[in-house]
Amino acid sequence: MSYNPAIHHRQSIRLKGHDYFEPGYYFVNICTKKKLTILGEVDNAAIKLSPLGRIVDACWKEIPKHYPLAKLDSFQIMPNHIHAIINLDEIRRDGACPVPTEGIREVPKKNSLFDVVGSFKSAATKAVHEAGHFVGRPIWQTRFYDHIIRDNISLYFIQQYIELNPLMWEYSRWNPRGKKITLEQFENILKEKFQIEGSAAAIILGSEKMFELNAI
Repeated sequence: MSYNPAIHHRQSIRLKGHDYFEPGYYFVNICTKKKLTILGEVDNAAIKLSPLGRIVDACWKEIPKHYPLAKLDSFQIMPNHIHAIINLDEIRRDGACPVPTEGIREVPKKNSLFDVVGSFKSAATKAVHEAGHFVGRPIWQTRFYDHIIRDNISLYFIQQYIELNPLMWEYSRWNPRGKKITLEQFENILKEKFQIEGSAAAIILGSEKMFELNAI
């Protein structure tokens, strides 16, 4: 995905007028501080989590224990970011979040998307520090990107995008050493290296607007 100020500008990443208590599916993207590749490495289109990444993975999976109404859908840790879908179900409006959160100007109300993600970031940071990693240093960017998923077709495509992230890492803009590639070359790699062609390849190539392919 090319830089889009309407999406990526850090001063305006929330949809104006949207109620983030509203039940539904949300796509979230959480980045490490300075996009450091501290969560793991990708080898042959598979992520191998670092010790820090394993802690983060465990903290994410703990979310439903603290937020029973937050259902976890697709989830993928990458070397310097996380892609995930959260389904907020029948949200209750019952006060402020008791856990400090990062990068949110107003205190988020409990069970909102901000509360769930902010509390996860705080819990993961605490667990990482307690394990002796990045002690006294932030591990996340202060804000996170979110996208409201409005229908089942969008949900399906984003689920596919999340699942295929490791495959695209070698050619991703997120990768500090990402290789530049043409879409035709990428299509050939899908076919020859991963045996993905036909309608499956069309889904990937058709969702170019959603992923960060370092295309030329």
